[in-house]
Amino acid sequence: MNPNPSRLGAAAQITISVACQSACGAGNWSIDGAYQGGFGLGDSGTSSGYFGSSLGVGTHTITVRYGGNSVPLSFEVVNPAVPIVPVVMSVAPDPITAGQSVTVTSSVGYSSGSGAGNWSLDGAYMGGFGYTGNVSQRFALGSNLSVGTHTVTVNYSGTAEYGPSLGSITFNVQ
Repeated sequence: MNPNPSRLGAAAQITISVACQSACGAGNWSIDGAYQGGFGLGDSGTSSGYFGSSLGVGTHTITVRYGGNSVPLSFEVVNPAVPIVPVVMSVAPDPITAGQSVTVTSSVGYSSGSGAGNWSLDGAYMGGFGYTGNVSQRFALGSNLSVGTHTVTVNYSGTAEYGPSLGSITFNVQ
C-alpha cells in the first residue's frame, strides 16, 4: 500500500501482484466488506488502484478475490493506523452550586498543533472550535445550568498526524 502508513484524509494506492507470465486473470477487491471494483492483471501480473480519503482512523480489512488462473495470489497489506490522542476534560468549579458560572476545559494529548472540533451540552450541539498552537479550549457554560447532571462532549476531528477522538465529562450542579 502506498503511502504506508496512510494518513487520515489522504488517498492511498493498493497494488495487487500475481507471479505469472501471461494471461494472469482477474478479480475484485473490497475494503471492510464494501465492494471497491474489479481488476484485470493482463500479462504483467500487476494491477494498481486508488481508494479514497474517506476511511476513518483505525484498522481496515482489504480483501482481494482472485478469480484468474491457478497461480496463487501474492500481496501484502499493512493496515496503517494514525495515532489517537485522547481528549482530556475538566470542569471548574468543583463542586458546582446552582447559580455559579461553570467552565469546561478540553485539551488534546500533544504539546502543540492544531485541529478542530465541535461540542455539545447535554446532547445539544453548541458550536465548533479550533485548537491552534495551544491545544486546549475553554467553554463558558454560564451560571444558568439547572440543578442535576449535565454532560459536555467534545468531538475532535484530528489532524494529518493524529486521528479524531471523542471526550466527555459529566458533572452535577447542586
